[in-house]
Amino acid sequence: MLHRLLLLLFSLLASFPLAAQDRPRAALAPVGSLDVTTAQQVILFNRLQHRLSTRYDLVSQSDFASAQDEVFTSLTAEECTEENCIRLIQELLQVEDYFHLQLVRSGQDTQLTLTAVDLDKRQVRSDYCESCDQRELNQRLDTLITSLLPQVENDLQAEMEQDLERQAAESRQQQEEKALQTLRELAQLLQRSAAQAGTAINRYRADDSTNRFTSFFEKQDPKLLYQLGEVYRRGQGLDSNPIEAFRWHSKAAERNHAPSQSMLGYLYRNGIGTAENATQAASWYQRASDQNYALAQFNLGSLYRKGYGVPQNEARARA
Repeated sequence: MLHRLLLLLFSLLASFPLAAQDRPRAALAPVGSLDVTTAQQVILFNRLQHRLSTRYDLVSQSDFASAQDEVFTSLTAEECTEENCIRLIQELLQVEDYFHLQLVRSGQDTQLTLTAVDLDKRQVRSDYCESCDQRELNQRLDTLITSLLPQVENDLQAEMEQDLERQAAESRQQQEEKALQTLRELAQLLQRSAAQAGTAINRYRADDSTNRFTSFFEKQDPKLLYQLGEVYRRGQGLDSNPIEAFRWHSKAAERNHAPSQSMLGYLYRNGIGTAENATQAASWYQRASDQNYALAQFNLGSLYRKGYGVPQNEARARA
């Protein structure tokens, strides 16, 4: 029963603003419904997914389910408050926006509720449709979407991808410049689409007999190294590689990137890509906590509560 309540909790939410011109990532939770046919749920979910995909890079449903399962595994029922669980799901998925559609049927009437939550606010839009057929429900959903979504700049995603393809197809005079340009493109793609980047990275490294890939990415911003670590940890576009995930998260963490330090604590705590080490987990959680990184502070408190890697200390757990 508690597990079902927690599943319901996850299906309520929506959005983190993202930077300038790249299309932001978003998660779309499965439809929550009461007395609505499966066919109508699928039709409305697909419509919402299609509408959102014109403005957002949506996380796959399998990735969403995997992240949700990982949260349930990592946190106890007491720890999995709404705020903590949502924050951890966002951390694992690296999403900027999270949407949820809820449908309730009473007789011939249907209520549609679309919810969007970000770090600053929670927005809810509802509509009540009397004796509506599927076409009318689709129109009501479109109205809810339009009222919730902010106005965004023209989506440059398709054009940027075409540019990358043209650049990749062009012959370059110098082999070194060609390789460097390819690596720059990989870095840009990594910021836009993890799965596409993973596929491209896997193909590049299979043909790369030099150490050029490592040398290039070691010099990049720690945020990019974090994304690279997540590609390997979650197996996005390539086979999951915990050792490579640990390697790139370590490099970013050593450069004082708080999310990477928190993730490194998580890897040590669970023995992912390295031997399980409670002391190291606590140490990296502490370093991220010192930068006021909320997720690390929560996880460090959990260690103090359990006495895992640190002396048990209820006062520190609540701090």
